[in-house]
Amino acid sequence: MRSIDSNVSPAQQASVSVEKPCPCCGAQLTLRRGQYGLFWGCKRYPECEHKEPCAEPTQVGAQDLEGTSCPKCQQNLQLKQGRFGWFISCSSYPACDYHSASDVASASQVACPRCEQGLLVARSSRFGKSFYACNAYPKCDYTLNHAPVVKSCPECASPILVKRQYSNQQALACPEKSCSYREYILQEKEQEVDVSEFKLPFELLTVEQAVEQLQQDRVVAYPTEAVFGLGCDPQSDTALQALLQLKQRPVEKGLILIAGEVEQLADYVDWSLLTPAQQEQVLSSWPAPITWVVPVKKEVSSLLKGSHQSIAVRVTTHPVVKALCQAFGGALVSTSANVTTQEAALTHQEIATQFAEQVDCVQGDLGTQSQPSKIYDARTGALLRT
Repeated sequence: MRSIDSNVSPAQQASVSVEKPCPCCGAQLTLRRGQYGLFWGCKRYPECEHKEPCAEPTQVGAQDLEGTSCPKCQQNLQLKQGRFGWFISCSSYPACDYHSASDVASASQVACPRCEQGLLVARSSRFGKSFYACNAYPKCDYTLNHAPVVKSCPECASPILVKRQYSNQQALACPEKSCSYREYILQEKEQEVDVSEFKLPFELLTVEQAVEQLQQDRVVAYPTEAVFGLGCDPQSDTALQALLQLKQRPVEKGLILIAGEVEQLADYVDWSLLTPAQQEQVLSSWPAPITWVVPVKKEVSSLLKGSHQSIAVRVTTHPVVKALCQAFGGALVSTSANVTTQEAALTHQEIATQFAEQVDCVQGDLGTQSQPSKIYDARTGALLRT
């Protein structure tokens, strides 16, 4: 009979060892979550590539793990889907409360800055995305998308920082949205990783190759001033629908346009509905990482403008995006490269984690901005996003 190790964190992509030898090499099998779902894989991977399929449970059901036994009551175990992703529990629950999640095993030594009672624990969402949450949940619902570090922020006095990857360099950053503090981690040469050894599940495109994909109603990722963005042809409903589905973004929210020059916005912005002073305020601020919400022309697709009578636009200085718009011959959709509710991608690896083989990415580095562009209302001048 297979038995499940109770000291397993759900943050490790549902990785659970079993006492069943791999038929190829004799090592233990491990329950893992990959690009195409859950599977039993050899613990010695990649030296041994043996795999066995494992059906995923539905959101309302459970998957029996045949041949397993609960270490508490010897009943069969089940794979279930919970708020923090996949976990294993006893089929006789609630009579038996055994489950595979262990806060003791996965907890950091970082206290929750909100409730100051719990510890920040590594978790995994139902989409396989790792994050950190207070183990005092549901009393405290504090979460982070990156590993916490006990170090106070010198700008806002946050008691913790988080370790993040920016382009090809790691940094400690403040987790507070209103604070942009960042300090880079200096690495010794012998500790540097040769990123060329990492294989991405997508191609790095030239501008010309990206334009070919855009003309075929494809979605591409590309670097912008602060984060990677997803873009497509704003005049193609097919492309817009594909992008909205990929990002899991509600259509009524609308999308942002990015251009290399003001003239590329002519098909979308109704400048006549702004006063000369309002037009001057907008135009004089560009090119720059500043986005303005302006009146939209009536004929613009609702897939682009959403439920609004306005649209968010900006003219960029980023060399890759500027060249892409110039080669494409017009403005492009520009929305952060992430699934809705997840954090925007800052590296090619993060794009691969969220989108796998669904998009290709344009070659180039991020700009120097630490935060996405500020958004202002052209009519009122109000700051809508810091």
